[in-house]
Amino acid sequence: MNLLTNKQFIKLTFNTFCLLMIMAMLNPILAADLRGQKLENYKVDIAVEGATVLDILTNIEDQTNFNFVYDRKVGKLKNTYSVAYESVSLRSVLELMAKDANLTFRRINNTISITVKPKVFKRVVEVEFLTVNGTVTDQGGVPLVGATVLEKGTLNGVTTDFDGNFTIDVKSDAVLEVSYLGFTTQEVALQGQTTIAVQLVEDATQLDDVVVVGYGTQKRSDVTGSIASVKSENFNKGVVANPGQLLQGKVAGVNITSVSGEPGASQNIVIRGIGSFRSGTSPLFVIDGFVIDNTSTGVASNPLNFINPQDIESMDVLKDASAAAIYGALAANGVIVITTKKGKTGKTEMNVSVSTAFATLANKIDVFSADEFRRQVPAVGGTLVDGGANTNWQDELTQTGIS
Repeated sequence: MNLLTNKQFIKLTFNTFCLLMIMAMLNPILAADLRGQKLENYKVDIAVEGATVLDILTNIEDQTNFNFVYDRKVGKLKNTYSVAYESVSLRSVLELMAKDANLTFRRINNTISITVKPKVFKRVVEVEFLTVNGTVTDQGGVPLVGATVLEKGTLNGVTTDFDGNFTIDVKSDAVLEVSYLGFTTQEVALQGQTTIAVQLVEDATQLDDVVVVGYGTQKRSDVTGSIASVKSENFNKGVVANPGQLLQGKVAGVNITSVSGEPGASQNIVIRGIGSFRSGTSPLFVIDGFVIDNTSTGVASNPLNFINPQDIESMDVLKDASAAAIYGALAANGVIVITTKKGKTGKTEMNVSVSTAFATLANKIDVFSADEFRRQVPAVGGTLVDGGANTNWQDELTQTGIS
């Protein structure tokens, strides 16, 4: 047995290493040649009669190095093909089946996966629009000018003209809401109608409301001025120390603010802005027919302080210039008419209302304590005469108010 010399062994080892390196370099090149080619470069011959999708895929696998993987849905396809292609690109064949059988193809190297696209159902809803013409009248047939006609559930709306007529474009199955001040709102289902006549009925609950004007009462339907009426059941709830607090946020155009946090402090009541240069901004107060002002009550802070809020039945606010026709120049800033509760016939009733309110200082002024002051004065070069006191004057001057 011949033994290799050291020189021969080294030469053999070097040759083997070079051969392995060459094979390692050629392997990815050969693999890339298979994976890198586009599907257009692969040509196949397809000549079939009544073949299924699976038959064509098997035919392609026999002619190429590609393998197809697919789910059960592909195997259940009933599409058949009768074609005769010679030297056609693989991409063309796959695109034909993808379009016809609703398939998607995805290639990973020499493997092509096939799936069936999910069906997408599109619902097309055709909406028919109508141009509706109509007339709005009252029970006597008198046209209502400025009545509102609104398509229910939308912002699509119009108002009637001088003759009570209107025109609106809506859906064929729309419902129209017709409303007018002092009348009950009425809903009209079109159901394909293009011409309608709407007759509104007076709202007795609104027209029969009694409001206090001047030195008497009138029905709301007979009043032409701007009046807001707030009944006792609609007053602000909770602890109320002043009748003005009952109206806060209840009437449009009436701004009520407290001048200070002092108990019983005056409230600034402004109705529709300032209406007088010399009479201030406060409105005129009329309680059970008696005109009240600061001088007549002798109470400088607020003319309403002497009234128990629980004794008030209703408050009517006269906002516009029509109040001046009754009360004259005193009503330049509006009028608040207060009606107190009175005895009624019937069973004897007793109502008890108990409430307690606590008022505390919301924010105290942030100042030095006595010890902090003693440290700060020498720090800034000052001289302090220290009497040893440590009084918090904010606590001494304020306390929790109970009412």
